[in-house]
Amino acid sequence: MRPLRLELQGFGAFREAQTIDFEGVDYFALVGATGAGKSTIIDAICFALYGSVPRYDNRNLVAPAISQNLLEARVRFDFLLGEVAYTAVRVVRSTPRGATTKEARLQRGDEVLAGTADEVSRCAHELLGLPFEHFTRCVVLPQGEFSRFLHDKPGDRQDLLVELLNLGVYEQMRQSAGSIAATAKGKVTLLEQRLEDYSFATEGARAQAAERVTLLDALKGRVIEAKPELMSLEDAATKAEADLQDKEKLHAMLGSLTIPPGIARLGVELQAAEADREAAQIAADEAEKAVDTAHSA
Repeated sequence: MRPLRLELQGFGAFREAQTIDFEGVDYFALVGATGAGKSTIIDAICFALYGSVPRYDNRNLVAPAISQNLLEARVRFDFLLGEVAYTAVRVVRSTPRGATTKEARLQRGDEVLAGTADEVSRCAHELLGLPFEHFTRCVVLPQGEFSRFLHDKPGDRQDLLVELLNLGVYEQMRQSAGSIAATAKGKVTLLEQRLEDYSFATEGARAQAAERVTLLDALKGRVIEAKPELMSLEDAATKAEADLQDKEKLHAMLGSLTIPPGIARLGVELQAAEADREAAQIAADEAEKAVDTAHSA
């Protein structure tokens, strides 16, 4: 980040509107008597970006930043990230209970990236890659904070340096490599299990399998050849089954018939009548012969 311009009004020692121009300089020093506002400039930069004032231990404490007897303070901070210019603006107003910082915005040129206090803080964190705590320890160090940085716990200093130097990428590489290795190991284990499953596939077993395939192919050919005959036999069996069902129905019908009463006696009488008819026929034949003989005489 490279500061370009800082505008303050009603902020700390700067009751009247003040503009500090950083353009065109590579190095600069803030020089002045105690209470002139050197630390206030650092406070204003941090306030514009993160909405907090470093000199106060409480991040939510911003009301004391308003100049005495004024009701509001305004800060505008223009800065570069690479070749892109950004503008952060915040306003803090006095309230009966303290102060409010609801009015805030962060722009990239004419594009508004954030329009509320929380959004500006979050966007500044994302753009700079640093939270407020790290920003005030490595980019700007308020009075007394350098000593605190030096005396931080080794783990805290390490975390800060990892983030500053972007060393986290190596942790990501380690995790990615570990994930790839675990996946590869799983594939190797699976392939080894498959090899064990195919341990029976010796040359002799392969030859036997090939012979069985040949026999099955021959059997398949025979089945294909016999298929028309099988289909014809199946049709015949279907028809025979249908005929059998018809005969069974007819047999069932015949089985249900009963002989009427007196049919046996009627049969006997019919036989007697038939015998009488035959005797009468014989007598008629003899009488006819006698007549023919009489005529001949």
